[in-house]
Amino acid sequence: INQIHYTKGKVMLLDFWYMACYGCVMSYPVINKLHQAYASNKNVEIYSINPFDLDTKQYTKLMSYVKKYEMESTLAKMSNSEFKIFQTNVYPTFYILVDGVVKVIKSGSHDGLYNDLKQAIDNGLNDLK
Repeated sequence: INQIHYTKGKVMLLDFWYMACYGCVMSYPVINKLHQAYASNKNVEIYSINPFDLDTKQYTKLMSYVKKYEMESTLAKMSNSEFKIFQTNVYPTFYILVDGVVKVIKSGSHDGLYNDLKQAIDNGLNDLK
């Protein structure tokens, strides 16, 4: 599990989720598809952040869960102070950051989620130019 580095010159998708969240499970194929779409773009980073299931007791269960659902994005962790900045109360929630600044926030899993997030990432890439 990686630490997030808020880097200038990057578009970042932060996916906040947890294991008991049905909407989160429904969003994994979308996140995987985005991960595949931007895999060769060095200016896009996609992180999946689980703020609840990262303790030592849950680690093995978490890794089994990630494997079961074939999650492809980078698993990341945040400190409690970082997590409080995002004030995430609904899951899944997706933040798009451009140059380290939050530009878009989307919550929930819905039919247009892939297009919404892809458009936000593409807009962020255009802003970097």
